[in-house]
Amino acid sequence: MKKTILTIIAAIAISSMAFAEEKIAYVNTEAIMQDMSEIKDIQKQLEEEQSKYKTEMELMEKEYESKVMAYKEQEATMSDAMKQTRQGEIADIEQRYQTFRQQVVSELQKKHEQLMQPVIDKVKKAIEEVGKEKGYAYILDEASQVILYHSPSAANAEPAVRLKLGLK
Repeated sequence: MKKTILTIIAAIAISSMAFAEEKIAYVNTEAIMQDMSEIKDIQKQLEEEQSKYKTEMELMEKEYESKVMAYKEQEATMSDAMKQTRQGEIADIEQRYQTFRQQVVSELQKKHEQLMQPVIDKVKKAIEEVGKEKGYAYILDEASQVILYHSPSAANAEPAVRLKLGLK
C-alpha cells in the first residue's frame, strides 16, 4: 500500500514538473488585425459594397412612404375593396424591403468572411511560426475571452507575432 502511494506521489510530481516546463504565451488577435493594412482595405471594400445597396434600400423606403401617404390621404374616399388592394400593396412593399434587407445583410456577412479569411490565415501562420520558434506549448488568444487569468509573468507573444507580420 505504501509503495502504491509513493508511486502515485512520484507520478504526480513528475507530471507537475513536466507541466511546469511547458511555456504558455498569449496574444490579442483583434489588436493585431486592427493594425494590419489589409483590414483598412477590407473595411473600404465593405463600405463600397454597402453603398451599392443603400441607394436601392432608400428607393424602396421612398416607395413605401409615398404609398402610405397616398393611402392615408385617400382612405376616407376609398371603397373597402380599394382599401384592401392598397393595404396589400403596402404589405407587399414591406415584405420586399424586409427580404431585400435580409439578403443584403447575408451577402455583406459572406463578403466579410471571404475578405477576412486570408488575414486570419496570415495571423494564424505567424502565431504558429512564433510558437515553434519560441518553443511555446500553447499560445492563447486574449481577444476571444477564453483566458480568464494570465499571470504578469506569462509570456506575451504578441510583439513577436507583430514582428513576424511586419507591424509595429
